[in-house]
Amino acid sequence: MSFTNRKNLSARRWRAVAIALSIVGLLAVGTSCSSGPQPPQPGTPAFYWAAANETYRAGDVLKTDENLQRILATENEFSARARAWDAVISAGLTQAYIDLADTWEAGARANRNNPTPFRKQVSALRSQASTSAIQFAEDTPRLHVSCRDSRSAGRSEEGGWRNPGAGFRARPAAGGDAAARYPVERMPRRGQP
Repeated sequence: MSFTNRKNLSARRWRAVAIALSIVGLLAVGTSCSSGPQPPQPGTPAFYWAAANETYRAGDVLKTDENLQRILATENEFSARARAWDAVISAGLTQAYIDLADTWEAGARANRNNPTPFRKQVSALRSQASTSAIQFAEDTPRLHVSCRDSRSAGRSEEGGWRNPGAGFRARPAAGGDAAARYPVERMPRRGQP
């Protein structure tokens, strides 16, 4: 009698294990076949926008600038944001190249025996700074046009402009407010006292 109980018990276990495994298998198949949101297709502005965000987070500003330029090649839904971001990147790259060129030029002055490799690097960096500055200069008018277009969305139904500052008032200057105590002064330029 105990022998038949063992058979029934092992058959029950076998069924329970088989059911559990089949449920796990069905869940695995069901989740592997489901698809989430599709990533943007390569070559589309959405793809380049995602790539620009990713490369910027990784710290590769040059690749970010390249991806933004690919977005700006055509007019699309990312163009306005890409144009503003590209203007900032171009201005930053220009300043970085100028600073690097100045540093290499100081190295050329310090190495009087063989300044030629330093001078070549200075020339290449100033060329890149010039290219980046021209890119910034070309983007700036288009950036102003896109800002003007986005401001036209702020018109009211009567045809007038909305006042974005309506309902706000200036904070009165307190006795400890440094901005109220000191007049605004023009910042001296580099090299001027």
